[in-house]
Amino acid sequence: MASRSVTMWRPNASSVDPPPRLLKLPPGAVTTAADEAIEFAERALGIELDAWQRWVVEMALSERADGTWAAFEVGFVCPRQNGKNFVLEVIQIACIYLFGDATLVHSAHKFDTAVEHFGRLKWLFENTPELSELLLPGDASFVTSNGKEHIRFNTGQRILFKTRYRGGGRGFTGDKVFLDEAYDLPARAIGALIPTLSTRPMAQVYYTASAPHEDSAVLHAVRNRGIADDPADRLFYAEWGNPDGVDDNDLVAIRAANPAVAAGRISEEYIQQEIRTFSGDPDLVDEHRRERLGIASMPVGAGDELIPNWSELVDAGSKIDTHRNIALDVSPDRTWAAFGWAGRRKDGGVHVEAREHRPRTGWVLEVGVKLWERWQLPIRIQTGSPAASFIGQFREVGVDVDEVSVADHGQALGQFLDACANDGLGHVD
Repeated sequence: MASRSVTMWRPNASSVDPPPRLLKLPPGAVTTAADEAIEFAERALGIELDAWQRWVVEMALSERADGTWAAFEVGFVCPRQNGKNFVLEVIQIACIYLFGDATLVHSAHKFDTAVEHFGRLKWLFENTPELSELLLPGDASFVTSNGKEHIRFNTGQRILFKTRYRGGGRGFTGDKVFLDEAYDLPARAIGALIPTLSTRPMAQVYYTASAPHEDSAVLHAVRNRGIADDPADRLFYAEWGNPDGVDDNDLVAIRAANPAVAAGRISEEYIQQEIRTFSGDPDLVDEHRRERLGIASMPVGAGDELIPNWSELVDAGSKIDTHRNIALDVSPDRTWAAFGWAGRRKDGGVHVEAREHRPRTGWVLEVGVKLWERWQLPIRIQTGSPAASFIGQFREVGVDVDEVSVADHGQALGQFLDACANDGLGHVD
């Protein structure tokens, strides 16, 4: 196998056209092994990557100072036919040929999709001289038993192809696990998978998909972590898409969600015909908005139905000038918690944001203490709410708490909605 080299990491998306709308970079990345993977793909495989694809490979294969991968989880989301699978091919082949991973697992929610990826890799290994040296005699490297497709090499390495049904994620463990079509990924698959990777120091989990559906629980959870941008979270997340509220026919918005348009692989003439094809029926329009504009379908109860103009209140320059406040809320089932920020802007309006929004509650006390040490502001918590369990905990560690009554909370909500309705509020999306 080829020796491994490293070069300096490029930690931004300035060269990507269009840049991702949502971006979470992995922490502590100082070098990358990606250049070798990209060079091999372009020289030996004939795969010419777009700028955004090269950048995703660089981020996914960025390393920490100790040589381990900076990102334990890698997620990249964009509409169909933009070339996500080319990125997976480059990374998977590099993991086998350059990096020596013993077992890779590629899964999809449909058998046909997994088999299609199997066929593409089979062709590349058979028709690339360097890769063909890894193959067993005859056709013995390619096992095509229904449901047990895999590629095995004379080095003992394997690439397994799985579909996600019934048993969820049982048998998915490997050095790298690629969860394609992650919008259809059951939570039980992750519950079965993640613990099995704990003894693999170079393990990674990849999530690739078009925009999430309402019931894409796992993908929404990954996406929310990307938005929360916890600096300690070993997650790389990039999403090309649009906020709800954009015009269905806006070609600028379509270009922003589809890097392949800028690369010239999807023509605007085709996009304009596609708009006509998906017109005339609400369900077709919804499909177009998710599958081409990259607009996420939010879970029931998580959308902005209460505030119809929420997307119109986006202001990239909005920030707090005075009267900063911090509040904590916890969902009734305690699967999510968030610290919210609010304050007055220079124009007298209100700025709001969810500064921290993460799964479960084990992190709340530590983050609350850091916020108190940084700002010396009491944390507002509604009495009788699920978050009220933290009132005593915060006070025990010296954090000041401002208890908010149900009546005060109701009054504040009314003021909040009035500010939204009268364009007196801003947020950064």
